[in-house]
Amino acid sequence: MTKATKPLSNRIAVVFDFDDTLVPDTIDSLAENCGIGAAEFRQRVQPLLEDGWDKIPARFYCLIEESKRRSNLKDKITKEYLVNFGRELKPFDGVTEMFGRLQQHAHEIVPDVEVEFYLITGGIVEIARHTCIAHHFKAMWGVRVPLRRIWGNSVSETQHQPH
Repeated sequence: MTKATKPLSNRIAVVFDFDDTLVPDTIDSLAENCGIGAAEFRQRVQPLLEDGWDKIPARFYCLIEESKRRSNLKDKITKEYLVNFGRELKPFDGVTEMFGRLQQHAHEIVPDVEVEFYLITGGIVEIARHTCIAHHFKAMWGVRVPLRRIWGNSVSETQHQPH
């Protein structure tokens, strides 16, 4: 059995990225959900990258522009859209079981240790907050899309509630 050195604290913080770590890339998945293929989406993003944009803001901008082109509010990327998208997003194989296994292994080594999980993402945190794994995280940080500024007061946007 593994022996533990004397811990300085009885708490371990495990910090995860979200996109391409726990779940497939959410921006690519959102684009596909909007009916934009990966190749077409990259063609839309490429001119912005050539103009000096960073990749993540360029991808967000293209999604927002696509959403603005849609005439029907139910087809736009709104808070409800992101919440439902998060609920349907499936983590990679083994991710849902991983949290319990990490806690179990840590307790086998140091019985009174607390293992806390945190999430930091360069993606849209509203999606992560509504996935089936969200309840494992003590806190989440990421990009908040100011939907009210994009769509005006016709779209509901509540303050996010940290887990």
